[in-house]
Amino acid sequence: MENYFCMSLRVMSNFVKKYINEKITTMGLTSFQCGVLHYVYENTKNGAVVFQKNLEDFFVTSKSSMSDLLQSLESKGLIMRVSPENGDSRKKEITLTDEGKRMNDLTDKILDEVEQFFLSSLDEEEKEDLFKIFDKFNERMERKVWVLM
Repeated sequence: MENYFCMSLRVMSNFVKKYINEKITTMGLTSFQCGVLHYVYENTKNGAVVFQKNLEDFFVTSKSSMSDLLQSLESKGLIMRVSPENGDSRKKEITLTDEGKRMNDLTDKILDEVEQFFLSSLDEEEKEDLFKIFDKFNERMERKVWVLM
């Protein structure tokens, strides 16, 4: 079958997105918002700082799309954008509020369910192989994305 790889990837992606969205829409969030909350949580828990540009680069999205998403999260009380001590208000640090941390914990449980659903059908060697393949794909996509920009 032509394009079987692309079609299979699309079907799996749609399944994961649908499953996650069914769970998190009851919480008033989108999968993209959950991804941003998770990124901010993971990248600030050891004292590091996250800026909007970090999110734009990681999620390969435009400045305006990320700005809209951050405004939405801020209006829901899940993040704060704080001017750094040097006073450069153009570059605000993004941190989670207590409610943002609580939401992240809840959405992480949902993501764990999805991961468990897929990975439970694989043995340890297959899991290792799968993640090696994902790493190769991600590396190739990163190179390709930067060439297109």
